Amino acid sequence: MRNKAMVSERGTVTIPKKVRERIGIKPGDIVEFIPEKDKLLLKPLFVVEKRENFLNEKEWRKFIHIVKEQIRRGEYTSYENSEEAKAHLRELKSNP
Repeated sequence: MRNKAMVSERGTVTIPKKVRERIGIKPGDIVEFIPEKDKLLLKPLFVVEKRENFLNEKEWRKFIHIVKEQIRRGEYTSYENSEEAKAHLRELKSNP
């Protein structure tokens, strides 16, 4: 898939719709730019808001580990609320 975009005077670029759809980038998402020799990688970031009483420290570390493994495999999961995230964590912990 080759798509092109023009860099504006301020350095902004519009990510083509097909690219956004393919990698699941939505308005408000955060992305990371990773320069590599003669190319630039654009990587969507997983953002988690840590709240008190969401998970204890051990559960939180396990959750972050699971999320990083999912991202490494190209899998992305989003949640509407903390209860959905906890249910998914329980499911992942029971199916290693």
